[in-house]
Amino acid sequence: MALFFVGYLISVTSTIAFIVAILTPKWIYPNNLPVDGNNPTSPNQTNYRGIFYVDAGYPNGTCRDWILIYKDSVASCRPPYAVACASLSIIASSLSIILLWLAGGYLYIRRRRLAP
Repeated sequence: MALFFVGYLISVTSTIAFIVAILTPKWIYPNNLPVDGNNPTSPNQTNYRGIFYVDAGYPNGTCRDWILIYKDSVASCRPPYAVACASLSIIASSLSIILLWLAGGYLYIRRRRLAP
């Protein structure tokens, strides 16, 4: 029974970690940013900053790439705690599925042993 509770606890914490990861600033909602940092009245371009992809809106392609793998082009604009939360939640949810499956198997075998 304790295995079930541990699996359930890990499942809940991984869900909370993923929610924290997606609530990071500018996760998926596009934000308008000046294309030229020196001229704030320049035309706006959308940017994304999230747990999977970042696009800061710069015309030269800086800070525009996938961020789960470390790259120099996105190192300055990569939110590290979001990537950490997403990675930990994926690992924890996988572990919780395994633990819940093992707990279910254990409880099934135990119930069959106790049945008349």
